[in-house]
Amino acid sequence: MNHAPYRWLLWLSTAWTLCLFCVGCGELQLAQTHDVELVYRATAPAAKDTAARVRARLGAARVPADVREKDGEIHVTVDHDLAESADTYLRWRGGVTLHRVDEVGRPLEPPLVDFADRIARVEASRHGHDLTIFTTVTMRTPPKEPLAIVLAGKVLATQRIENAPSLTVSFGDDLDSYARADRARMLIGSPSLPALTQVATQAVPPRWGIGILGLLLPILLSVGWLSFVRRFDRARPEPGWLVGVTFALGGVSALLAGVVQYGLIHLSPYLHPTTMTFGGQLVAAPLALLVFTVVVGLTEEGSKWLGVWSFARHRREFDEPVDGIVYGVASSLGFAAVENIRYFALGRLATGLVVLRTFTSLPAHMFFGAIWGYALGRKLVAPRTSNLKFVLLAALCHGAYDTFLSVHRLEYATLLLHFALTTLFVALLRRALRRGVVAPGGSVPESSRRLSFALGSSKIFALWAISLHLVAVAIVALGLYFDARSQSVNLAFLTAGTGLLVLFAVAAHGLVATLPLEAVVDENGVTFGGASRSWDEIRSFDRYRAPVSLGVVGEAYEIVVHSSKGPLRIGPGSDDATTTLAACLSSFIRPQ
Repeated sequence: MNHAPYRWLLWLSTAWTLCLFCVGCGELQLAQTHDVELVYRATAPAAKDTAARVRARLGAARVPADVREKDGEIHVTVDHDLAESADTYLRWRGGVTLHRVDEVGRPLEPPLVDFADRIARVEASRHGHDLTIFTTVTMRTPPKEPLAIVLAGKVLATQRIENAPSLTVSFGDDLDSYARADRARMLIGSPSLPALTQVATQAVPPRWGIGILGLLLPILLSVGWLSFVRRFDRARPEPGWLVGVTFALGGVSALLAGVVQYGLIHLSPYLHPTTMTFGGQLVAAPLALLVFTVVVGLTEEGSKWLGVWSFARHRREFDEPVDGIVYGVASSLGFAAVENIRYFALGRLATGLVVLRTFTSLPAHMFFGAIWGYALGRKLVAPRTSNLKFVLLAALCHGAYDTFLSVHRLEYATLLLHFALTTLFVALLRRALRRGVVAPGGSVPESSRRLSFALGSSKIFALWAISLHLVAVAIVALGLYFDARSQSVNLAFLTAGTGLLVLFAVAAHGLVATLPLEAVVDENGVTFGGASRSWDEIRSFDRYRAPVSLGVVGEAYEIVVHSSKGPLRIGPGSDDATTTLAACLSSFIRPQ
């Protein structure tokens, strides 16, 4: 009995434990196991949308929390370590206040002017270094001495105030000033709140079920996507243990990428991707793309590539061009699983977070890995294929993806990139399936001419692909809908989500079943869907009407090639396509 696979899996299980320990900074505190509930009551009659305003305020402050309204009180559930920060932002009504200052520059209470509910709009100025706050009031006789401009208890600046109904606040000239100004803009632009008084603080019993779900869900979701991709390699599926080892190595590579990124970011502020967005400014997109590509894209895609090259690429099971895509996707999804654990298990398991990362981040990682995975497999038939070029292309796509998510007004460009990556993935997969098993030594007999016969229907496949994307969009919308009302994963969300996931599975099955493939014929033999038969092995063939015409409009036919290695089914295809293919096969098959 071969114990090598089990030894590898045991070793990688230990490595994964270490990886998760490091992701959690040595303290793997699961989500919703260390929560407190803060209860607030408005000192005056509150608006009906107070809970929504509280949720928006905490969202602008980047404090994850569950918010609900009950019996006229606002209940905020937040991690214990963030309770003080949440309370600070909720006691702050909104806007900014002007204060006189003492001899050491500290703001004096009470405020001279309170601009809560008096902010008309906020605009960035001086290329994003400053903020101009337009108010609805004018100070007729402002003090001559400088006043402190305070936001949520923090002094933004101390300066002279003019008569005009606007305040210009400078955040400095360093690189971080853009991010400080952008965060202040988000906070000032958040809805104003009624005066809230905290009436109770109580510990919440640990929700171990949700915490463990947050730990396991990223792995289960990645495995689900991996099983979807493996269905494309039906002719000669890869051994499960080797795919599992590659998946685990991809997870371990997340630790390597994290270490490299940490070093680069601390090497120079110009290598910090978020800083180089200049607070999400559109004008910074080209520079942000470059930094995201080098610091994030290249380190992560290079680490995932190592996860395949270090083991699976040197195994005898790696013997088909499509294997590169399968193992590239396996490593990428393992990487994504570890990355998502940081969001799911170490943050709050919100509905929007779950669906957005499931239907955007996971397939994006999968598509990036398929790009350089295709190059790894192509080297079996074209040894001069450059891995570096394909890794750089994947890194560029990865950098573009992160840039679109980080720059204001480019978020929707992520959807266009997603469609482009889906198209590229299908194109690479079809090209990889034009070849079958490659003989040991990494070479195939040269062919002077290869004839391709398109089977299936690209239109039917496109309809399934569009259906898959529409269902994914519906699931994302469902998550955002529930997120806007209650950030907790509850029974209603799970019920509605399960129904949509069933539709998603149906669309995925249709996508796999209708993938239009090409039958390739040359002097060496015939190849279809990654399975090959040489002319010496082929005895005869038959053409039948296909019992199932998935992917073909009208009558469908298939060809069964009989060989010493067993039958090879080619199709389904249209009458014309299969007739032409049959004539070609007849010209090659040698009489027995």
